Amino acid sequence: MSLIVEMLQPFQGRVYDPAMGSGGFFVQSENFIKEHGGKLGNVSIYGQEYNHTTWQLAAMNMVIRGLDFNFGKEPASYLPIPKSTLVFGF
Repeated sequence: MSLIVEMLQPFQGRVYDPAMGSGGFFVQSENFIKEHGGKLGNVSIYGQEYNHTTWQLAAMNMVIRGLDFNFGKEPASYLPIPKSTLVFGF
């Protein structure tokens, strides 16, 4: 996961993981931003996960780290936000 984050360099914008699991991509993005002197507030986190338990783990992972996130109101195989309203950078 850290290799993908190093390649994308998510310093700002919207970070989206369509199969987020427990949120490892977001945690690695947080680490990257901190290591390179960026601001966590410049990144918005969006994700989706079908499995309810894993979805809860990802949410807990974000809360423990104090990260703002939008995983939708419930586990899903799609992000229930109209695609035309958001453009994701990563």
